[in-house]
Amino acid sequence: MNSRTRKFFSYYRPYIGLLTADLICAFIVSAITLALPLCIRYITIHILEQNAPDARSQIYVMGAVMLALVIIHTVCDIFISYKGHMMGATWKVT
Repeated sequence: MNSRTRKFFSYYRPYIGLLTADLICAFIVSAITLALPLCIRYITIHILEQNAPDARSQIYVMGAVMLALVIIHTVCDIFISYKGHMMGATWKVT
């Protein structure tokens, strides 16, 4: 690593746990953002177009899954907005 990279990571050393949690939450938010349209695609292609006999129950299950994903997305987004930005605001530049 060069000196600039080393200096950059030295700022995060006291916050490594918080940084890791923030990055994990950012990954989860990104994955959920990509997964929700795939859930809708699954409903339209595999359930509605094939006229499944238990379509209503499958749609309810997918709706519950999507609701859970939205709740997880919201919790992670709140964590990123609050804790992640607080980490960036509390730097002591030397």
